Amino acid sequence: MKKRYHLPLLTLFISCLITVATCSASSVQAANFYMSPSSGTVDPNGTLTVDLKLNSSNANSYNLDSAVAIVTYDSSLVSISAANGTFFPNLSVDSSTTNEIALTGTLNFGDMLGVGGDQTFATLTLTPQATSGTITLAYRCSAADRNDSNIMALITGTTDTVNLLNTDTTCAANAGGTYTIGSSGDLGSPSATSTPTATPTTTSTNNTNSPTSTPTPTTSTTNTYNQPVTPTTLPQSGPEQWLMAIPFGLVLLLVGLAII
Repeated sequence: MKKRYHLPLLTLFISCLITVATCSASSVQAANFYMSPSSGTVDPNGTLTVDLKLNSSNANSYNLDSAVAIVTYDSSLVSISAANGTFFPNLSVDSSTTNEIALTGTLNFGDMLGVGGDQTFATLTLTPQATSGTITLAYRCSAADRNDSNIMALITGTTDTVNLLNTDTTCAANAGGTYTIGSSGDLGSPSATSTPTATPTTTSTNNTNSPTSTPTPTTSTTNTYNQPVTPTTLPQSGPEQWLMAIPFGLVLLLVGLAII
């Protein structure tokens, strides 16, 4: 009779273990990479800085031991260099594989506490290799490949770790970015537009005002109005009238004497 209870009890025990393991595994899966900004423009002759962020703030207090981000891109469109961010104290960069850059963040030796939060994992500098096109940054990450992007969390109270990117679903939570080459080159248009604005200023009415103010006409008008008027006919002088009267008076005197 006792043997009949063994199988149900064993089945119940196994199902409980599976349930606990499933719940524990699902509760840990809460970390991902993302780009900031996730889109933008870059001049063909310039560069663009993008922060590769790592967010483990929802990992149920699991601190991280290390992380690997393998970023994919088209090397005919862009070249990428990287510098360490604020998440891990150490970052190694490997760009030996075409169209990929592998970034590995690690703790200092002897650190068993780990790190966490939402911080910059690495700072990427994008340098265009073409005059136009769209740069797409993504991650090489899948459940089938263990040597791709990984986020390793310390299991509390142990020295063991668990990969938080061990399924296709968690890999899909990583967010990449898209960036357009050449659009920022159109920023030259406003300066070209500002040139006509400067032209009216250059050919402003200040230049036309100097001839328009016409100091010459004003001066000539003033001179004309202020000039004394010259009479068209000179007045006859007085001496000429009395000189003509002398001979006539003498004649009258002689006639008078003759009569006497």
